[in-house]
Amino acid sequence: MCTATSFAEVPVLLRGETAAVAPWTEAPAPARVALWLAVTIGGSAAFGAAMGWWRAPEQALYTATKLPLVLLFTALGNTLGAAIRGGVSPERVGQVHAAGAGTGPQERH
Repeated sequence: MCTATSFAEVPVLLRGETAAVAPWTEAPAPARVALWLAVTIGGSAAFGAAMGWWRAPEQALYTATKLPLVLLFTALGNTLGAAIRGGVSPERVGQVHAAGAGTGPQERH
């Protein structure tokens, strides 16, 4: 997967187009997983900075650092919990978390 293709997928990922995103989770490429993580970290850092800015620039920096870590460690905990309960490999659960972190609520079919 080339870089141009990766960046072209970002709008589709952010819109949460289920039909387009579902095949990505079936056989994720390392570059695609890196893109999902970059979108998650970048987006949550920007949101954290915006939330913290009302107080002070230092608070914006703190929140921009903390929020991505909270989201990633929560996903890691959920991944480990699902893997411990069995039935799903940790890799598969991690792929689904990475794909879902960059998207909004999904429709159930």
